[in-house]
Amino acid sequence: MDYKQGFWDHTWTLAVEEQFYIFLPILLLVNLRFSAKRENPFRLIPWAALSIALFCVISRAASIYIGKPNFQMAYIAFHNRMDALFFGVLIGYLYHFRPAILEKLMRPSRNRVVMVAISAVLLSFAYFYDRDDKFFATFGYSFIYLGFTGVLLLSLYLHGIFSEKLARPMELVGSAAAFVGMYSYSIYLWHGPVGAWLPGLMRRSLGFPTGAYGRFTVYFLGSLVIGTVMSKLIEYPILRLRDQVLPASSIVAVAPDVDIGHKR
Repeated sequence: MDYKQGFWDHTWTLAVEEQFYIFLPILLLVNLRFSAKRENPFRLIPWAALSIALFCVISRAASIYIGKPNFQMAYIAFHNRMDALFFGVLIGYLYHFRPAILEKLMRPSRNRVVMVAISAVLLSFAYFYDRDDKFFATFGYSFIYLGFTGVLLLSLYLHGIFSEKLARPMELVGSAAAFVGMYSYSIYLWHGPVGAWLPGLMRRSLGFPTGAYGRFTVYFLGSLVIGTVMSKLIEYPILRLRDQVLPASSIVAVAPDVDIGHKR
């Protein structure tokens, strides 16, 4: 957990997500209640994203510079890490409701080159800095999600960059990644316990693995297999039950290509 020691240490990320799923609807409902322009209650999302980003940086700085540095709290606490999730909300808002902004940002080729360079620099901070570094604990987590935002935008707006010979192999790689992505939640949930017991169990019973590469191979493949199986046994049946209780037909969707901020 993110505020209290949990059964599995890595579940702090899931705790942050679950708290965000409670926080976000409340924020949107409050925004809807007090929005001056009822036809476009989402217009405040960019300002909310900026406010939350600044709040989290200040909050992490407080965890590091006030009293004894608490790097763990800066790393895992919801109020210190929710900015990354809300920045994803901002990108989703722009992509669906203000696509012209992203088109203007990403369509020129020179902008894409700059985006690649900026993303590489921002993500490099995670390699060169330790999470117990004061600068990284304050600003580094913001650099990471901004860097991956660049990667996401590049993947959305870059097309046809591979030759015909490379296109098919890369399509297979993409399909494999998409397949793993379907079960990524469960894979992440189970990778911790798999790493803790599966290599040792196989070594005691089969005499393998014996080296670091062997242990990693068992850990990697075991996480994929067990995570996928558990997803099929637990996650997707629950999702099907959810769809029966809350069918999609009862949800009123907003057309993403409609500018809800202006009347036609």
